[in-house]
Amino acid sequence: MQEEPNAKWDLLAMSAILAYNKQVHSTTGASPYTVYFGRDPFEVDPHLPHVMEEVNEKVRVNTFEKALEKLKRDHMGKTVRRFEAGDVYVTLFPL
Repeated sequence: MQEEPNAKWDLLAMSAILAYNKQVHSTTGASPYTVYFGRDPFEVDPHLPHVMEEVNEKVRVNTFEKALEKLKRDHMGKTVRRFEAGDVYVTLFPL
């Protein structure tokens, strides 16, 4: 009897999840696994708390830099309006 091509999806799922979680994200500069656990999936480090602090700082800095880059791109060429006391403005909120 021939096996269906998708019959082993449950065996392949863990490999696919690990492959995804090992990829470095362009915004954070770290993989999801490293952000969560503070280390490479195949690395054992006795100094894990210190490593987590370094990873968290790297993620914080990279995320801030990417957000700043996006903010600059989004507002490139736009004039910044400075409001002063007494100015009237309208803010629209979607329903």
